[in-house]
Amino acid sequence: MRRLSLSSQTLLLQLTIIAFVLLVVGAVTYRNEQRSLRAEAEQRALTIAESVAAVPTVVEAFDEPHPWLLVRPLAEAIREASDVDAVVIANDQGIRYSHPDWFAINEPMDVDVSGTLEGEPGIYLIDGELGLTVQGRAPITGPQGRVIGLVAVDILLDDVDAQLAALLPRLVLSLAAALALGGFGAWALARRLRRQTCGMEPEEIARLFEHRVAMLKSMREGVLAVGRDGRVHLLNQEARRLLDIPEDAEGRLASDLLPPGTICDLVESRKHAEDVIARVGERVLVMNQTPTEVRGERVGAVLTMRDRTELERLLRELSSIRGIADALRAQAHEHSNQLHTVAGLLELGRREEAIALITETTTDTQAVATFTYRIGDPVVAGLLVAKAALAQERGIRLRIGERTRFEHDLREPRDILTIIGNLVDNAMEALTSVTDGRELWVEVTIVVDDQGTEITVEDSGPGVPAPLRERILEEGFSTKAEQQGVVRGVGLSLVAAVVQRRAGELHVDGSGRGAVFTVTLPRRTAPLPAGEARR
Repeated sequence: MRRLSLSSQTLLLQLTIIAFVLLVVGAVTYRNEQRSLRAEAEQRALTIAESVAAVPTVVEAFDEPHPWLLVRPLAEAIREASDVDAVVIANDQGIRYSHPDWFAINEPMDVDVSGTLEGEPGIYLIDGELGLTVQGRAPITGPQGRVIGLVAVDILLDDVDAQLAALLPRLVLSLAAALALGGFGAWALARRLRRQTCGMEPEEIARLFEHRVAMLKSMREGVLAVGRDGRVHLLNQEARRLLDIPEDAEGRLASDLLPPGTICDLVESRKHAEDVIARVGERVLVMNQTPTEVRGERVGAVLTMRDRTELERLLRELSSIRGIADALRAQAHEHSNQLHTVAGLLELGRREEAIALITETTTDTQAVATFTYRIGDPVVAGLLVAKAALAQERGIRLRIGERTRFEHDLREPRDILTIIGNLVDNAMEALTSVTDGRELWVEVTIVVDDQGTEITVEDSGPGVPAPLRERILEEGFSTKAEQQGVVRGVGLSLVAAVVQRRAGELHVDGSGRGAVFTVTLPRRTAPLPAGEARR
């Protein structure tokens, strides 16, 4: 047999609960109405009995030789007017002076009325001649305050039940209407539940959840999902690592968790985006965002991110290596031309010209050797030699400043390489826009002393306008034209991140001809912890 769906089970369960509740409510209502009608009948019987006992004609009739001749017509008139079943008037011996049955007159009452004759009114349930009745009794007091008789008013319980039966159809109709309304609400809820679960059963939802958790854990990309209210609904471990988000992030506002900048603005916009570059600390992330829609309504967005930091470093190294290879290839070609020229001059007997050409070539080689010798750190020297070869290929001269000196070893060469590499690349790219024939050069000055490390990179390019000196350090900002496959606006922001982490200073000056970037890093007296050094 086919198992009922979740929505059908929910509908049946709700209908069962509603029917049970209505049944209980109906029973309680019926019982309360029955009690209320009986209490009303009891109170009405006692009130009529007390009223009749206080009628002067009834009291005066007890002095007559035949009281029943006056009392019975009055009692019957009251019975008919009050719509009760019996109005019985008796003397202090319990002898009846009035009764609906003529044959019961002057006969003793068949119930104990001693309590009433002692002056206490009351209500009693009597199974008498008329049937099961509610009887209200009241004493009749004479002129001297003595009890001379009593009045008993009977109301049949069958009459009370008849009133209750008349109310039953309305009660059943009300319960049926409530059942119909509850059933409609249960059906609407079941239908909404089916829409919200996309027609899936609990087992399917559980499997989907398990697969989703496994998929998120296995993904090498960070995933962050936000709702229409801007709160984080989902994120995996990789997203926590890349964005440095705490474990209790789900349910909190994304704006409170994400650092201000490109990534926070992108998440808050919840718009479609592809290959957006953002920097988080010293990490370079490539992000894609897709809005999420349910039945045509936008309910949030899903952001995926990849760590491109190492890739950026490898791309820069590859670019440098390619530049070196191109420069070496060009130098080899130029050297071959020079050798051929020297050989030709010697064959022509032009020894002086050949010696002059050899001397000029030796001077350039010696300049490169001096260039390398002045750098006290071999890693930094290797970087600058590579940059010098690349600059020479582009027609740019890379110089080492006269103030360059290394009084101490570098404690954090990786940070220094990041700063120098990005600043030199930025300077050389700025020189590519120079077309006025000026000399193209980049000068690097490195001073390592007791105070710390100072790095100055100066170029002969167009400089940096004052309004842009702050913005060029922002991630994603670039004054260069967009180029397919090239990430812009990252290098200087990485430099700024390193300077901030090392509690240093970065100064940009472009007031003269060219730009001057000066970075000052305080000297560290102890090496960094392993965890921080690896970041």
